[in-house]
Amino acid sequence: MLIILEGCDKFGKSTLVKSISKKLQISSIKMPKAHKFFEEEETLNALSENYALTLEQISRSKAHFVVDRGFLTGIVYSKVFKRRVESSYNLEIMKRCKDRLLFVIVTGEVDKIIKRTRSKDRVIDTDLLHKINEEYNLIKNLLKKNNIRYVSIDTTSLSKRECFEKFERFWTSIEESEGRSLKTNS
Repeated sequence: MLIILEGCDKFGKSTLVKSISKKLQISSIKMPKAHKFFEEEETLNALSENYALTLEQISRSKAHFVVDRGFLTGIVYSKVFKRRVESSYNLEIMKRCKDRLLFVIVTGEVDKIIKRTRSKDRVIDTDLLHKINEEYNLIKNLLKKNNIRYVSIDTTSLSKRECFEKFERFWTSIEESEGRSLKTNS
């Protein structure tokens, strides 16, 4: 099973990835931050294809992995930065692998994130955060339309423990629907 956490920077993806990895005893993979690749469309397309190919190979494995960023990153960031990325390729891979994919869409209130990051003396583009968060909220429709499993977690209204518990309920519901345990890498 490939668990892919998607969402805006600073919304707690990496923290949740660590919790899932530790508590379920599965390996984690951190993909590069997408915003570094948006100066040239060719570079962005290469990143998007690389994500897709890497995640397709991982999804064929019998082992479980939790991934910090994935297929949706290129789609979302290309819309925000008005770059053209060929997303049909990613969508086709998601459809082919959907029985092995679980998406966790991390969202929240941008103003709370800004307040949290300002307290750490970080400069943050508030308009950009709003746009990215908006796109991730819209991407849920794409997942729903294609019957791709996902859960949305608002990290600004839940504690770290509650975020993991919401994911764990999602995970358990899939185990129950499939009639098998997913908690081991076997």
